[in-house]
Amino acid sequence: MDEKLLISKIKRKPRDGLIDAFEEFGPLVKAITVKILGNGSPGDVEECISDTFIKLWQSIDQYDERKGSLRPFIAAIARNTAIDRYRKINSDIISVPIEGLNAESGQDTEADAIKSINSDLVREAVNDLPEPDREIFYRRFFLSEKINDIADNMEIKNKRVEKRLSKGKRRLRDLLISKGINL
Repeated sequence: MDEKLLISKIKRKPRDGLIDAFEEFGPLVKAITVKILGNGSPGDVEECISDTFIKLWQSIDQYDERKGSLRPFIAAIARNTAIDRYRKINSDIISVPIEGLNAESGQDTEADAIKSINSDLVREAVNDLPEPDREIFYRRFFLSEKINDIADNMEIKNKRVEKRLSKGKRRLRDLLISKGINL
């Protein structure tokens, strides 16, 4: 379906437009959501997908076709929605008291805690990157997309993607060092 027609349909008849958007972009949104949330709870994945399309409807007026096609716009909404859901799910996790861990179990709680904190800091640092670096970085390192695929999807040259990745790595390194992570 033509993007201009789809956008118009979402604005005029939201229910029909969102059905068409789901048919067109549902697999992309699901892939992004599952990649971030994992296959843990199907209910969380489904709710996150629904939230993504609701946010699409709410933010359709912010879409600027001069900045790119609708696909990366929806992918960014899906990514941000899934990351928010991931944070919510993980903030509800009940922590196990240290006394409950057996020293002979082989669990290195300090190393695990550091890994968890570092992982959260990396995610936050990636979210702090400006667009389009954030999207390129996310596609490459979280979705494992090839540089050619990223360039094709974002309608930019391969060299531009490579330069953005290099620049993003430097920024990410500097952000992480400033937050106390030794690299």
